[in-house]
Amino acid sequence: MSRLRLALASTLVAAACHSAPPPAPAAASASGPISAEAARQKLKAISPNEKQLWVVVHIRANKTQKPDGSVDEAKLFADALANADAVVQGGGDMIVLINSRTEMPLYERVIAAVREKYPEFPLGISALDYGPKNLTEGFRLAQQFKAQMVWCETVPDERMEFEEDDGRYTPAEVIPLDLAIQTQRALRPEAIHAAGVHMKYTRPLDGKTFEQAMSAALGKVDAINITGPKTAVLADVERVRTARRIAGSYPMGLASGVSVENIAEVVELIDYAIVGTSLKMDQDPLRTDVAKVRTLREKMTTLSRAAKAP
Repeated sequence: MSRLRLALASTLVAAACHSAPPPAPAAASASGPISAEAARQKLKAISPNEKQLWVVVHIRANKTQKPDGSVDEAKLFADALANADAVVQGGGDMIVLINSRTEMPLYERVIAAVREKYPEFPLGISALDYGPKNLTEGFRLAQQFKAQMVWCETVPDERMEFEEDDGRYTPAEVIPLDLAIQTQRALRPEAIHAAGVHMKYTRPLDGKTFEQAMSAALGKVDAINITGPKTAVLADVERVRTARRIAGSYPMGLASGVSVENIAEVVELIDYAIVGTSLKMDQDPLRTDVAKVRTLREKMTTLSRAAKAP
């Protein structure tokens, strides 16, 4: 670990001693790799549903610009709160607030507005970056707003490159494992750290196969996300089956392409689905449809119960 990383981790630990609540018992006694049992305890604390539905709410400042180029903050806040309403009223298990090209101070104020309206509802944070900032900012905000999940694009120590808007690939800064562990424990140990393995719009640089990368991820995070090749495309079911076999009892979920039409193909293999695109209104792709959330939640519950029936 570099001196810079060590200094940052030490600073985070020191800050947490003054502001963070006492760690949950499981996290306080943990040493070494994260255990599957501890990770599942965090998952159960979010919702009693065996198959959880985490609904994406994008905070897209770039989609609410006025003619003069400034952000229409009133619309940005109204859209975020309306989308959050749809998640809660539709029976979703978590609101996942994703920063999509929004300046951090504004993103933070949107989170505050959602948390003020729903002070106890499970909340997920994604700063949407491909390096340590995604982790450190995610857990800082998780501590501040008592979020239940921090979503990072990549697992600690994974070397990868990501696709830019123009199609070029850029190497991402690696998230050191010890930075991830110290940050989580210092700021919000009870929150799930979810991260992706060979995510959409990325390419591995370490030569690991998908199977090898899945195995390497175990114990580094609480939950592993996998995706299809791009937004709104479901991962190949055999790939999901392989991931489930390797993950064992560690929480694992899908972060692209899930819909009411295909959930039956994968629901038995996952613990949660992170869903955005398929739950939007037909007439407005930026607004979450409460009826679609409710339909997917009900179908996931029905399929889960049917699978357990004698």
